[in-house]
Amino acid sequence: MVKKILLVAITVFCVLTSNAQTIAKHGLILGGGMGDIKSELKSLPDVKYSDLSYKSGYAIGYRLRLTPGIHPFFIDADANIGMKTWKSTDAILIDPASYAVSSQYNYVLVSASSLYYYASVGGTFNYSIYRGLSAGIGVEPTYYFSQGFDAPLIGKVAYDFGKFELGVSYKHGLADVITDRIKAGKFRDIQFSLFIPF
Repeated sequence: MVKKILLVAITVFCVLTSNAQTIAKHGLILGGGMGDIKSELKSLPDVKYSDLSYKSGYAIGYRLRLTPGIHPFFIDADANIGMKTWKSTDAILIDPASYAVSSQYNYVLVSASSLYYYASVGGTFNYSIYRGLSAGIGVEPTYYFSQGFDAPLIGKVAYDFGKFELGVSYKHGLADVITDRIKAGKFRDIQFSLFIPF
């Protein structure tokens, strides 16, 4: 499915950019936000409870915007580097005698925070709704260093103020980027962005 989505995105990009009257705009893109992690607890006899919570995510990158002639459609191609932080809390069943605790306690809570760095190259197909207001959909192939690959689907809304653009996007991760002995998880992001053309 990920390969089909990438193929469609590349085809649309090539068709629209083949227009000789394409107008280009480029600049710095800054992003930040939070979200949720769609997690699945693996069936293990010694795990009573497990929870993942998304703390924050940040990105910086470059955007190339292509507008074919006077059409209301345009394409944003983004290249980003960034990081995401999240917290894991697990309740592990134990033998109370081995930890010298009262027999009423049969598990211990273990918490840890993690930080993932990533690089992504994505694109969105956008439509100008009214004045500076636009909406778009796309895909953002992302490589998490030491964690693997994902290609989240993107839906976004933005407003172009002329000298800068503010936007909000939802990124729906498709792959289990978070994997360990206890659980697997997919990122679901809400991200706010600032686009500053050069």
